[in-house]
Amino acid sequence: MTVKKRLVSILCVLALCLTLLPVTALAAGGSYLALGDSITTGYAPGNTAVSSPFAGQVQAMGGYASLTNRAAEGETTQTLKDRLPGLGGDIAGASLITITIGGNDLMNALYGYLVDSYNAKNPTKPITLESLKAALMDLSQLGNQLMLMQVISYIGGFDGSSAETAALDTFEANLGGIIDQIRRENPSAPIVIATQYNPYRHITDQSAQGIVAAFETGVVHLNERLTKVAGEKGLLVADVYTAFRDDGGQLTNAAFSMSDLQNASLDFHPNQAGHNKIAAVIYGALPGESRKTIMLGTSGISGWDSTNGYDYIYFGNWTAPNENTTSGPIKWRVLDDQANNGETGLFLLSEDLLGSGDYGDVYFDRSSGYNLDWQGSEAQTWCRNFYSSNFSAGEQSAVLGTTKSDEEFISSIGKFVFWMYEDILNGDKVFFLSAEEAEKSEYGFTNDAARVANYGTRGGDWWLRSRLNSSAPPCAGVIDYYGAVIYGDMGYDYAARPAFNLDLNAVLFTSAAAGGKSASGMDSGLTAVGDYDGDEWKLTLLDNSRKFAVTESTASGNPGDTITLHYTGAATGTKEYISVILADNSGPQYYGRVAQPTSANGTVNLKIPDSLADGTYTLNVFSEQYNGDYKTDYASAFAVVSLTVEDTIAPTLRGGGATRTSETNATVKFTSDEAGDYYYEVVESGETAPTIDTTGTGTSCASGANTIFLTTLSGAGAKDLYMVAKDAVGNVSDTLQIKIPEYIPPVYGISADTNVDFGTVTEGYAAPAEQTVTIRNTGNQPVTLTQPVDTASFTVGALSSAELAVGQTAAFTVRPKTGLAPGTYSETLALAGQSGTYSVGADVALRFVVEQRGGGSSGGSSSGGGGGTPTYSATVTEADHGTVTVSPKNAAKGSTVTITVMPEQGYQLDTLTVTDSQGNQLKLTGQGEGKFTSTMPGGPVTVQAVFAPIPEEPEQPLPFADVDETAWYYDGVRYVYEKGLMTGTSATDFSPGTTTSRSMVAAILWRMAGSPQVDYVMDYADVEQGQWYSEAVRWAASEGIVGGYGNGLFGTNDPITREQLAVMLYRFAQKQGYDVSVGENTNILSYTDAAQVSEWAIPALQWACGAGLITGTGDGSTLTPQGDTTRAEAAVLLMRFCEAYVTW
Repeated sequence: MTVKKRLVSILCVLALCLTLLPVTALAAGGSYLALGDSITTGYAPGNTAVSSPFAGQVQAMGGYASLTNRAAEGETTQTLKDRLPGLGGDIAGASLITITIGGNDLMNALYGYLVDSYNAKNPTKPITLESLKAALMDLSQLGNQLMLMQVISYIGGFDGSSAETAALDTFEANLGGIIDQIRRENPSAPIVIATQYNPYRHITDQSAQGIVAAFETGVVHLNERLTKVAGEKGLLVADVYTAFRDDGGQLTNAAFSMSDLQNASLDFHPNQAGHNKIAAVIYGALPGESRKTIMLGTSGISGWDSTNGYDYIYFGNWTAPNENTTSGPIKWRVLDDQANNGETGLFLLSEDLLGSGDYGDVYFDRSSGYNLDWQGSEAQTWCRNFYSSNFSAGEQSAVLGTTKSDEEFISSIGKFVFWMYEDILNGDKVFFLSAEEAEKSEYGFTNDAARVANYGTRGGDWWLRSRLNSSAPPCAGVIDYYGAVIYGDMGYDYAARPAFNLDLNAVLFTSAAAGGKSASGMDSGLTAVGDYDGDEWKLTLLDNSRKFAVTESTASGNPGDTITLHYTGAATGTKEYISVILADNSGPQYYGRVAQPTSANGTVNLKIPDSLADGTYTLNVFSEQYNGDYKTDYASAFAVVSLTVEDTIAPTLRGGGATRTSETNATVKFTSDEAGDYYYEVVESGETAPTIDTTGTGTSCASGANTIFLTTLSGAGAKDLYMVAKDAVGNVSDTLQIKIPEYIPPVYGISADTNVDFGTVTEGYAAPAEQTVTIRNTGNQPVTLTQPVDTASFTVGALSSAELAVGQTAAFTVRPKTGLAPGTYSETLALAGQSGTYSVGADVALRFVVEQRGGGSSGGSSSGGGGGTPTYSATVTEADHGTVTVSPKNAAKGSTVTITVMPEQGYQLDTLTVTDSQGNQLKLTGQGEGKFTSTMPGGPVTVQAVFAPIPEEPEQPLPFADVDETAWYYDGVRYVYEKGLMTGTSATDFSPGTTTSRSMVAAILWRMAGSPQVDYVMDYADVEQGQWYSEAVRWAASEGIVGGYGNGLFGTNDPITREQLAVMLYRFAQKQGYDVSVGENTNILSYTDAAQVSEWAIPALQWACGAGLITGTGDGSTLTPQGDTTRAEAAVLLMRFCEAYVTW
């Protein structure tokens, strides 16, 4: 039977296909013009495009007949303004114009600022705008990663800089000119401009928060200018910024993790999800009515229309009998906003097909002789069973009983005739569609495709209630899986697609099926009801059995106040709540399940929303059973309370500081706890506070952080800014005073030791001792020094530091060259540096005198003739594990012969013998340090040494009670103690957890260098002469191994940080000539806190990590560069350093 049924269906479809005509979907009409940058072009990394750019989505959503996309990658307001004259025809014919612009204006200014900042710090390796962009888009290279770390340190300075201000001024002026040009060509088309988003907001890596914050500030400033122009020119603003900010997901291509920079990307373009969001926001900004996520009754739900399609309602719960269908809330298509018999109600049709077997197992009728009527058929019985099994009692009460007659109907395709029936529906709750209803265009059935429905995962056939005008065999209407209206034998099984009419009086309110009543905060208090551009709904039905009441009929308060209501008759249980809808004349504005009662009677506290404006509102308070998304809820009738809100609380302002960039310009920051307008006046510092006039129009003030850009100050003196803020209802804040500092013009300069005299020597002199020249930054701006070079007569050493902060010093050494001829050598050594765009310099006078050697002559010598004295050889027998040398190797009788023995490491001299030619042992006299002497006999001798291993001495326990043998630092403490590098803090304590001071490390390195004495004048107020560390600090400073703080202090007793210790060891290693090249190929960016490393410490930490001296802290993922170094850490680090580089 199944095969026969399928064959009949296929034949019917083939016959119908002969008469089918093409169907063309017609758009609503109009032309859409998209202007802007690469966001509008749909750019994606790799010069590709997203699969569905927002412009195409807006065209489809709005039904525009054509889309003309004239966007260009890299577009700025200037380039768009220049291109507009060539787009006149496109502009004039547009019904809608959208613009995305401004991002490149801001980015180009930022990149320019970063290039200038980078080049000021790296004058010998300057970069260009193009090379910076390329580097930041390819972070797989170590050099680019290091550049990024520097960029992060500069980027914060862009906020309020002259570069940012100039870019914003240009953007604002150009945008206004662009709109004026467009309006001359097209005075009436809506123009929608999108605000800029922060592309990095979703990035959580701590190292990138400087970038995130800088972009947030820049984008806010740009959007302030954008919305200002939009208000002046009458543009529609698509608030993409807020939509991206509130989404919480990743809407751009940017991905950043300091631990995985190889795969990082700073690409700021939106991904596909971002384009979807932009499309929704732009479409939502177009003129038209918007719906809320909660609406009273069913007023916002409508039947099918050609522009917006269908609304859907979730109602009932399907229990799937097998795997062919899926259990869960049933989705219904709203065919019409009135019942199918013309009465009041909503006409609903299930979206999916229901049933049980392979094809549905729903039969129209299989009774003997077949029942040809709907009434009493198996199909009607299925609908009744469905109604009672899949609708709750509350839902059943919301279903209308339907009575309706069907007229004779001839299908449009196939011309099948379906009989007329009087009262074919007679109080039916659930039923199947008629053939006429299945072809009704008012229900959206404009073609076969509109009727296709799925049974499980594939299209299926479904029953109609109409009987075919034939009795051989008896047939009823069927929609096949192609959507065609055909017929089938009543004894065959198909699927069901039930329909019913919803009683509007049973619906208290509707809400978005997902999130409408489950948005964050709605489960605990009143939360704003948002706009809704979706089409899926759920119902809250009126439950008349609930006798809930509230004693109060009126209430009043300020925003933020809490009011108390007394209630009776509340239902209790796990899903039972007291809920409130706060509504104004336009409908619900807030909803919340404010309490879960434990008894029928009691009180409930309700907080008035902080942002609620003055006025009168309705509080609809009710007892509600809330069942979750997609499921029907039940509630009592509203207990209505009239709420009067009067805002009497003024905004509170707090100052955020001010910076001065010139005599005329300053940036002032403040915060407000309420939106409104702000007003201000600027007076000279110390003047009487003015009275602020708030009668006019102020400047828009956001709730939160705000910035005032002052550009018309006069005079360099300090100023006082006095300001107030006024909220929407006229409450004025207290006056806030913000002090603007005086403008101190930049001072650029360096000084140095002016005269260096090396005195007078005689020709043939040994190299004089080098002298140290100290350079000081005497200005108030940082300086980058240029390495001085050798002169004709003097050799110049390396600078201790090229970067000079304000007040800091740097040093280098100088000495005369050797071999100079007699004469006086007076030369000037020119020192130079760069401070921003300014050059600085100083001169050092060098002097050295070489005198000609005085009188005198060399003396003569004589020697006698004759046969001479005979000598005898001393032969050394080769020894293992050591060497033996004899001097002289041939000596006369009676001469002294010196024998030197040198054991290998780990060995010592066991025996040493000297025998003559007769085998007699000669006397040896020890001279110390491996030297022995013997008297040469009158003949040759043989020297033989035997070396033996040095016996291992038993390891003596450390004297420190606080150093356990199992501690991770035990070996390090033993090493430094035995080598004399560190001692205990007492006879019995090492204090491994206490910090190591800067002077202590200087003393350790000084001892390792042999405790040299140097002639160097220190300028540190906290380094006293004659202390245990004084000569060590003098030596370390003279060698450039460590410097002071630049304020005349060395920080003698300050704890040394981990990065400072690494730098001191690094510089010590360089001075000792150790190979530190391992740091050149070491990447420290995998550590999560690498961005906290000071720029001057990066090479040292790269070397320390590459050499294995530092292996990370905690779980090994951090460097903790700013952390203080404990004595235990210092001991281990010194041990690793010495074992790698030092030969004792």
